[in-house]
Amino acid sequence: MKNLVFIAILSLISPLAIANSTICKPEESLTGIKALAWDSSTLTAKVTDKLNNTHEGKVTLVREHKPYGIKTNIFIKYRQPYYGEDAAEYMVFPTGENQHRVIGVSYVFRNNEYHLTTSVGNYSAICLSM
Repeated sequence: MKNLVFIAILSLISPLAIANSTICKPEESLTGIKALAWDSSTLTAKVTDKLNNTHEGKVTLVREHKPYGIKTNIFIKYRQPYYGEDAAEYMVFPTGENQHRVIGVSYVFRNNEYHLTTSVGNYSAICLSM
């Protein structure tokens, strides 16, 4: 219940809280990630960490995830290395009615290419779409 209240409050203060927006809060620590939000119409995305820093990114892939809904990939390129990582990608998808999962990985940028470096978790999440 307190997670639903948290998401409701976040949706009111989130800059992405407009039509076609989704906000998710992992139920466990996602290596410091507090919330993910994106707008399906503009394909903009934001990730907020536990220190309340906001990292901007984009929705890179949206596809059907039968039978529950839509699976979304979010790519975040950090302005400066974030704990040694240059970028992160998160996949958010429904696993049942009002149930979601967030899977994350991080990358380092070397020789003009991104290289997968770390798993940042696979957690259940509470998501709210408006």
